Amino acid sequence: MIGPVNTLPMALFAFCLIITVMAHALGFALPAMAHSWYPHYCCSDQDCMKVDFIEPVDGGIYMSVGALRVFVPEAMEKRPSQDNDAHICLLRTQSGRYRVRCVFLPGIA
Repeated sequence: MIGPVNTLPMALFAFCLIITVMAHALGFALPAMAHSWYPHYCCSDQDCMKVDFIEPVDGGIYMSVGALRVFVPEAMEKRPSQDNDAHICLLRTQSGRYRVRCVFLPGIA
């Protein structure tokens, strides 16, 4: 006599598969949403990032993103951030250095 089929492993597999697919979809959607408000000139949909640390110094500020630290002159235009975080848009030159294209700071009208 054959007993009832245990459907729990199949249901658990299906649940894990759905969660995995949703997590990947969300992971791909978040970077697109993060760049949605940056002007195209600033980032080309890839060059802007949230700043981890800001250090004011004479003549400007240093903005750090991970191990990268970039000087932003005081005279450079700063734009209002739309999410109350500081962001910087960088262009990597052929020499490997970074040039600041745009800076977004909270509290700027």
